[in-house]
Amino acid sequence: MPDSTPDGLLAVFSDPQPFTRDTVAQAPLAPGAHVVILDGEIVYVGETGRTLRERLGAHLRGNRGSSVLHKQVGELLDREFGRPATTAEIAAWLGGCEIRWRETDDPKALKDALLTRIAPPFNQLLPGQRVTSTGAASRFERLADGPYFDSVVAANRAYLDAVVPDAATIEREYWALSCLPGTRTNPPRLSAVSMKTMETFVLHEPTGPAADARAEGFMVVRKAVLDRHWTPTGFRAAHPAITRWPSDYVDAGPDQECLAGGVDDLITALGDEGVVLAARALTEPLLRSRTLHARGHNQQLADAVLGRHEPTDWIYPVNVGGSPKGEDRDVWEYFHSDAVVDWQFSAGYHQIAAGDRIWACTTEPPARLVAAGVAWDDPYQSTTESGLEWRVAIRWNAELTRHLRESGEDVPVSAGSVRGVRGMSATEVDRLVDALEARSAPEPEALPEGRRRRLAEVTARQGQADFRRRLIEAYGRRCAITGCDTEAALQAAHISPYDGPATNRVTNGLLLRADVHNLFDRGLIWIDEQLLVRVKAEAAHYASWHGEELRLPARPADRPDAAALRAHRREATKLP
Repeated sequence: MPDSTPDGLLAVFSDPQPFTRDTVAQAPLAPGAHVVILDGEIVYVGETGRTLRERLGAHLRGNRGSSVLHKQVGELLDREFGRPATTAEIAAWLGGCEIRWRETDDPKALKDALLTRIAPPFNQLLPGQRVTSTGAASRFERLADGPYFDSVVAANRAYLDAVVPDAATIEREYWALSCLPGTRTNPPRLSAVSMKTMETFVLHEPTGPAADARAEGFMVVRKAVLDRHWTPTGFRAAHPAITRWPSDYVDAGPDQECLAGGVDDLITALGDEGVVLAARALTEPLLRSRTLHARGHNQQLADAVLGRHEPTDWIYPVNVGGSPKGEDRDVWEYFHSDAVVDWQFSAGYHQIAAGDRIWACTTEPPARLVAAGVAWDDPYQSTTESGLEWRVAIRWNAELTRHLRESGEDVPVSAGSVRGVRGMSATEVDRLVDALEARSAPEPEALPEGRRRRLAEVTARQGQADFRRRLIEAYGRRCAITGCDTEAALQAAHISPYDGPATNRVTNGLLLRADVHNLFDRGLIWIDEQLLVRVKAEAAHYASWHGEELRLPARPADRPDAAALRAHRREATKLP
């Protein structure tokens, strides 16, 4: 019989602790291996090349697609209950286990060493076994638990930041990111960014024999543009580890070339102005058409690359005898509706984001839960007679509200302070979810995937997406005309009118104060051939900036396109 006792195998691991969110919050921000123990027996061995805290949290948070452990426990409970187990039920089962971990620079080797001596029931794959699942979720998990995850995320992020305007807003529609571990290629691929029908940025496992080698890959660029910025000798001197070789993708046309190298070398190259311009020149026409690779898009990998917000839980005290909007209407009516309602927030609005969960509780003690909802959008400022106030659009879970009111059973909220909006601890959320389950209450909803995508589309034209962020960076966080450095007042202005994602490039934008942006769009302010600001008589209040030099980005590659300024000037002045 294999020795599967913790003491026999895990002397160098941390002491056993309950597998709860509070324990996970203490896990190190370092790669390592971990074991899950039930009644003294090791039931799962895992490893991660990222951080133990993040990986253990993923096991508990409840995504069967991204965690083998969560999936295996869920299927066990499905059979036991005769129905699909909920996220909270799976987390509760794991909470009855213990967790131990060990930091190591080679977590895979440590995991494999353990699996040669034991056969945990929740490990799908043992050393030497073949992969039987090649679905998107299993591929992401293989990548996430492997040694290349961090470099794949960093390289794809560098590529999208440099080359794809508003990457987050056009994801899956105009570009797709495939997660490819387990596919049969030589060398084995890790990921690929695709536009239209072609791959433009591909990463694969290293071709060299070194065990600690990092991922490698290539990107496709316009050869003519690269040659305008670099002679062959100059390019080799600047990027000695990058290899140039011919490329023949049909969508790219005859003028194309591949730049290949290690992931670190590719990231360095993406900081080179000439390389970025060559890559943008190739991708801009591709981004005018929808990608045919949308079905292969891996949402989990894209979320990691784009650094998407991890939903947070917030406690929100309300007076159930009043109204959120100052009307003579019982607040319960809002909770009973699935409509999206704007709520005024006096605190917390700087941290709350779309997708966060809002738990509404009574203000009078003892505090009890009255509703749960999801933030439908990011907070925004609204002008009222009394001044500016912050509001958050929330969709309340009407089914849960009805259950709370009709059951007659109070769901107590943490005894901690509920005098204002604040974030909730993992323990508070767990207790609240457990109390709801004990009363057979419906599980609170999350932000639907369709709504998340629609939010991304809206932000493309609201100046809140990646276009604005890149203009803020390019113009040093100052208005290009007034020099205003109040970031909340700065907007992303298109020189040539917005016409799809390809027009969201930095060279087609100016960072302008909101009022100046409005005048620029209306043609009351324009820029002349010498890059001097011109103000029409109708905007006399702004005449002090007439004749001032336009503030330009430090990087020549980010400076406004002369042809776009000329077209705007002609439209504003009606002159040829």
